[in-house]
Amino acid sequence: MGKTLARVALILLLVPASAAAAVTAKSGLAQAMQLGKKWQPDAALTSIGTPGADANGKSRLWQYDFYSRKIKGCIRVQLVVDQEPKIQKYPSCVAKKRISTDFVDSPVAIAEAIKNGFKPGDLVFMTFDNSKDRLLKPGRECWSISSEHDFDPAKAVTRGWCVDPKTGKFIMRLSGER
Repeated sequence: MGKTLARVALILLLVPASAAAAVTAKSGLAQAMQLGKKWQPDAALTSIGTPGADANGKSRLWQYDFYSRKIKGCIRVQLVVDQEPKIQKYPSCVAKKRISTDFVDSPVAIAEAIKNGFKPGDLVFMTFDNSKDRLLKPGRECWSISSEHDFDPAKAVTRGWCVDPKTGKFIMRLSGER
């Protein structure tokens, strides 16, 4: 119970206080890439995400994950509006496939999901990576978008919405199963 309350408190701190204070996923990309390359010159961007976007695809926090083949290591660059960047090193990690740095921004992705039936709710979870879902071709890049409305209690999974990060077009409703 204590961990759940702590997580909820953290997420509530990350929810945009105002639309002006929130930013898009692309707004921090250059800084995150610079920090990733400073960590390891071969750093490859493997995912971008936020646990607390608004209905416009903006958030006060964006996380950028990197993988280095050379050292077989991972870091997460956390960019929070009006705070210094934080870099979290992982003691062990799994190699992930690089994602493109040329992608439609978070507002485009969420607008497309909404157009196709997505309901934002209080918090929107957004992740851009090589998604793993039984309905997707392995290694398929996807903006995976979900909210509390996407929890399927019968299967105990969250069924997100996949938007193509290159075209900005809706691909499919995800199964929530890997």
